[in-house]
Amino acid sequence: MLFYYFAIFVREKNIMKHYIQSYSFKHGIYLGSYLILFTTIFYLYNAKLLLPRLGLYSILFVIILLGYSICVLLNFSKTHKLNHYDFKAYFTVCFLILAIALLFSKIYIYILYVICDPNLIKDYSLYIYETNNIVSSGYSLDEWIQLVKNNFHFFKQMQDYVFTLIPCTLCSAIISLLMKINHIR
Repeated sequence: MLFYYFAIFVREKNIMKHYIQSYSFKHGIYLGSYLILFTTIFYLYNAKLLLPRLGLYSILFVIILLGYSICVLLNFSKTHKLNHYDFKAYFTVCFLILAIALLFSKIYIYILYVICDPNLIKDYSLYIYETNNIVSSGYSLDEWIQLVKNNFHFFKQMQDYVFTLIPCTLCSAIISLLMKINHIR
């Protein structure tokens, strides 16, 4: 009899785990699609707004990323009416949404910079050259642009993506802990 209840418990846990993964994947794709649309709108308006600096694009990008994740997590909490606060479930949903959305966004940025508009790499190189004072390192502008073009490949972008997962982990943990406050109410 005990084995029967244990088997049911394990089965329900596996079903919930699979549901959380599919739920997160679906919403990660939605968020990634919104971010791609958002990036495209800014690119069409002014491609220089996509440069890596603190500006309207980057601030709105983070707001959309976190805002959507919080809304989906609140919806997840309400629809599943968890009897107790489950940090692991909240963290998993939030982290997977952020990770999948950022992966889609990163792949799109790579396609945009390499295939759609290679001049963006030149603008990016020039911006980094001017803001980081690369002249003092001994590179001429042409050498610097060529170096950036040679290093702007898919695997380097995926390496950069892996490092963006570190802040995603922190944000997911903070959002999941804030869900405890919401769950108490």
